[in-house]
Amino acid sequence: MGGDGSLHGKMDPAKAAGMTPELVARKIVKRMTREKREIFVGGWKMGIVVLKRLRPGPADLVLRRCGTDVF
Repeated sequence: MGGDGSLHGKMDPAKAAGMTPELVARKIVKRMTREKREIFVGGWKMGIVVLKRLRPGPADLVLRRCGTDVF
C-alpha cells in the first residue's frame, strides 16, 4: 500500500515466493497433532523467529539484507 492507503499493484518478491494456502493449512494441521504451545509455519525464516527472540538486532539485519521485514 501507498502512504495514502492506495494499492500499488506490485507483489513483493518475498511474498511471491511464499507458500500456498493449502500447504500452510496442511503444515498447521500436522503440527496441531503434536500439541505444542506454539506453531511456526515457514521455511528457513523460522530460524529467524528464534534469533529475533534472543538477539533482535542481528535478526533485523538479516531480514533487511533479504529485502523483507516480515517480523
